[in-house]
Amino acid sequence: MWHPQRFRNAQLGENGCGNGKSVVPFLRTEETDSAGELQSCVPQTIAVSEANGDVASATLPERTPSSNQPISMASTPQTATIAVSDVASATLPERIPDGKNNRGSILPEDANLEADLNTVSEATLPTPYPAQFDKTIINQALEDSRIAIGAKIQEFIGRRREVIGSYEPLYDLLLDYPFRGGKMLRPTMCISAARAVGGMGQVALSTAAALELYHNAFLIHDDIEDGSESRRGKGTLHHNIGIPRAINVGDATNVLAVGLLLENLSAIGVTKTLNVLHEIEFMARQSVEGQAMELDWVAENTDNLSDRDYFKMCVKKTCWYSFMTPCRIGLIVGNSSANPQDLVEPLAGVTRFGMILGIAFQIQDDLLNLVGDMKAYGKEIGGDIYEGKRTLMLNHAIAHSSPVESRRMLEILATPRPEKTPEQVEFVMEQMRQYGSIEHGWAVARSLAQKAADILDSLDFMEPETPIRPGEKWQTPVHDRRFLKELINYVIYRNL
Repeated sequence: MWHPQRFRNAQLGENGCGNGKSVVPFLRTEETDSAGELQSCVPQTIAVSEANGDVASATLPERTPSSNQPISMASTPQTATIAVSDVASATLPERIPDGKNNRGSILPEDANLEADLNTVSEATLPTPYPAQFDKTIINQALEDSRIAIGAKIQEFIGRRREVIGSYEPLYDLLLDYPFRGGKMLRPTMCISAARAVGGMGQVALSTAAALELYHNAFLIHDDIEDGSESRRGKGTLHHNIGIPRAINVGDATNVLAVGLLLENLSAIGVTKTLNVLHEIEFMARQSVEGQAMELDWVAENTDNLSDRDYFKMCVKKTCWYSFMTPCRIGLIVGNSSANPQDLVEPLAGVTRFGMILGIAFQIQDDLLNLVGDMKAYGKEIGGDIYEGKRTLMLNHAIAHSSPVESRRMLEILATPRPEKTPEQVEFVMEQMRQYGSIEHGWAVARSLAQKAADILDSLDFMEPETPIRPGEKWQTPVHDRRFLKELINYVIYRNL
């Protein structure tokens, strides 16, 4: 049993699926081997539909062989007013035969789960003053997660260090990024979702800690790929110890996360453990695809990117591992049922919630990189411009500036980071200010956050509050729906 006070002074820096029935984000294909067994799984499509009805894949997963519907790739108008009228079903679980066409559905009647997002307009910008969120709930949940997850990670790394023949200096480096004071959003969402559907806090601890390790592994590698210089107020790991050693630490962090997930076998059983592993595999694959998209845009100095292009990249790179998967896994771990049919609608709901909030989070993170305070933000201000990253605001500025100005911006973005000057970065910043790109980003992020709040309000399978129950080895009752609710405004108005 963990207790916040117990770890205050700790050194932080604590049903099988062979039948094809699973709550993982995969859809069986029609391909069979000679014995008639289904061979492969592909995710369903998340679609982002424009106001004119054109649909583009938000995650671009492979379509099922039975689907013959084309996907229109028409461009989104690059204006300060956009409408995103449809977010379709997000990797809903597999379908089962209904006796009619052998491709029936266990989805609700509204199979597409369309989400009608608010029209975003400069004329209807929200109030410039930060909306309120309950800082007591946010701070208590995040701080207690930091203590519990930190203790769990430290204990787990300590056990690995003590294995005969282990190379101890590696484990010292593994304790760096996880204990730099990260927000712990992902594990807190996982635990909160688990408890909100009736699960015990302790059963989600190993999974939540594994998510935090995966997050830090991604950060180590992302910092190398982006050439970042600071992380959480300190020098990036590769700047401190060199690129080869930092890559190895990132790899080792990934390996440790797998070890933590295997602890679930005794905590939640084989069926749920396998479902969680499938979720993690899918999450990781989406993340590396999203990273590849972003890196390709930088390497190829891509222009003419729309808001929709940015959304597609965000869903892959950010939303899955930062919001959607933590909520999905929390629901899987905490739900009393391991029957996939019982989880279809709840999983669809938390997936939509995580996707919309995740895009808002990434836009806000990109905004903080432009106008935030470095001490509060933890990363260098303007770093995205130095790295040439295509953010919603940058794409907007390129689209709305004159041909001469946009050409100049692309020349600056193509300049290697070490050769960029502060004056060049300021020129790009000035274009964003001149053409309302910062305001455009604020408007889109706040509109998406409002939609996320509407979706959360509709998730009636989550209890409003989940008191600590007899036998629950947990001490933080606000790890429940209350945290998820306060998280929405926290995502948008943090560090302001």
